[in-house]
Amino acid sequence: MILKQKISDELFTCNIKINIFITAKIIKIKNEINNKIMDKLSIHNTKIANKFTIRLFEVNASFTMKLDMYVFEINNNFIVKIEKIKIYISSFSLKMNRFLALLNIITNKLNEAKKTLE
Repeated sequence: MILKQKISDELFTCNIKINIFITAKIIKIKNEINNKIMDKLSIHNTKIANKFTIRLFEVNASFTMKLDMYVFEINNNFIVKIEKIKIYISSFSLKMNRFLALLNIITNKLNEAKKTLE
């Protein structure tokens, strides 16, 4: 019976050592797998972030280019309209000067006629 107990105790001890060894190996393998997964996720996240940043810059550049085109077009339209207004003002000024000149001639002739009648 003592021999059986001794063998049983040794088997139990071996079983505990094997369980501890296997558990340690499993934990080590699990940690290695987790580290590899984290490394790959980190690389993947970096790639995604880089692609996102590049795309954001592309969209921003495209938007800025279109916005610059619209601003350029609006500025050109304003310049054309301002030039038309300047021409209108100049034409109006010429007409007013002619009108005032004619009015001055008429006023002078009326004054001459008034002097003649007196």
